[in-house]
Amino acid sequence: MRRRQLSSFSRETFSVWLHQHRLAMRTALSHIKAAPLSTALTVLAIAIALALPNALFLAIDAIGDALGSQGG
Repeated sequence: MRRRQLSSFSRETFSVWLHQHRLAMRTALSHIKAAPLSTALTVLAIAIALALPNALFLAIDAIGDALGSQGG
């Protein structure tokens, strides 16, 4: 009795997909190695952009707590 294939996603398709992703990763890493300073600055800019909303929320919350505790 033949095994029923659960999906059309065969081993060959997965192998091609994996090969393409490995190639993309190698290419990306070679670009990072070629320009480490610009990569670091880009990562820093993204990190700051992601951290700013949280920092602003914490600052506003702390100011609100400080002002709320003063008015008796």
